[in-house]
Amino acid sequence: MKIFGYEIKRVTVAEAKLIKHVQNADTSQAVTQVEIDNILRQAEKTSRSIDKGIDELTGNDYRIYSVTDWHNAMRTADQPWKGGYRSNWVQLFNIFQNVVQDPHVSACITTLTDGVQSKDFYIADENGQKNDTATEAFQKKWFYKFMSFCVNAHLWGFGLAQFDRFDREEMNIECDEVNRKHVRFDLGGITKSEYDVKAWRIWDKEPYATWCVPLHYSNLGKLNTIVRWWIYKTEIARIWAKYNNLMGIPPVVVKTQVKDPIRKKNGIDMVKKWLSSRWMVIDKEDVIEGYDSKGSNSQQFFENLMRYADEQISKALLGSTMVLDSGSSRAQSETHEDNTLRVIKSLCQNIRFTVNESLLKQLRRIGFDIPQGSKFVWDNSEKLTMKERAEVVNLMNLNYKVPENTASEFVGIELEEKENNDLPAPVKGAIEDYKMRLENG
Repeated sequence: MKIFGYEIKRVTVAEAKLIKHVQNADTSQAVTQVEIDNILRQAEKTSRSIDKGIDELTGNDYRIYSVTDWHNAMRTADQPWKGGYRSNWVQLFNIFQNVVQDPHVSACITTLTDGVQSKDFYIADENGQKNDTATEAFQKKWFYKFMSFCVNAHLWGFGLAQFDRFDREEMNIECDEVNRKHVRFDLGGITKSEYDVKAWRIWDKEPYATWCVPLHYSNLGKLNTIVRWWIYKTEIARIWAKYNNLMGIPPVVVKTQVKDPIRKKNGIDMVKKWLSSRWMVIDKEDVIEGYDSKGSNSQQFFENLMRYADEQISKALLGSTMVLDSGSSRAQSETHEDNTLRVIKSLCQNIRFTVNESLLKQLRRIGFDIPQGSKFVWDNSEKLTMKERAEVVNLMNLNYKVPENTASEFVGIELEEKENNDLPAPVKGAIEDYKMRLENG
């Protein structure tokens, strides 16, 4: 598209409207390229942020939740259609926000996110060959943030990613996650207030349709499966802390035959002070007895309950219990690790579907140089260490002579063939004899 002789290679719908407005203006006044750039820059600032202006009313509710609170929040979030809208997810998300603060839950989420982000990928053309330019555009911070948003959508149930500040020269873009309390998949848009029942902005309509990617997995999300165990764990930890507060210092019993109420009160006061000063004055016939709670199995009881709750959380999020926790054998640990890898693989497949079915089209409209027919591909080829590659070359050399260039490229070190003149004659003879026997079968 040309505007006053200037070539604009790629424009969004919002930019096209502004350019058309400028073209229809009074041309008697000169319009410079600087003015055009300012108009386009203004469009980038005002028209692409779908959540600009939402009301952050309540924030996150951090408090102690009960199973009843969770049941009520779940019912509110999973109500059938009423009057054209669903009930709200705000209370359930408040609980989720507390759940993800748990160290074990956080470790599970990190395991899933790191597992996805650590996998290699590339953008393939319509013939299946790697497109280096397009792949390089994806190997940047914005796409790794997008992958973490996809994992979050799996955990929370849904999400909405939005893009902004596209740099055509660097082929880079900013990626952010819309506040999930304002995202309403039943309405196809976001609400201005957390508790609104009507959509404020629709992400399928321009200009937001170009810059937003909805991420929808399920209404309640994977985190909902662990809320019960998180609540139990929180209660156990609270009771355990109270128990340690009461029983941390061994109880002391003072037996006395003093009848005088004044002397008895003085004795009680001395016992109270003894907890901090460690001394007291008592009658000759008084007896002090201390009770040691170390022999009690109460500590183990609380610890086992906490561990069991963590195991249930691991099963739900990772599909295993021995990835973050200790296992009884190496074989069992490897089995559990395989289960977690399958969960990560499933997440990767969902990300691949999202990228190929939605993201590539969006980025192409924004201005990314991604040819039609391109596909996002996870690189599942086996990765070998340098030592393993060297062992492969040595193994191949037993039957074949690997060319220097091939070996250098495969191992990653420049190699040159050399004569083994420094070897003793018997050793050289043995090597030649071994090679001859291999060649002759």
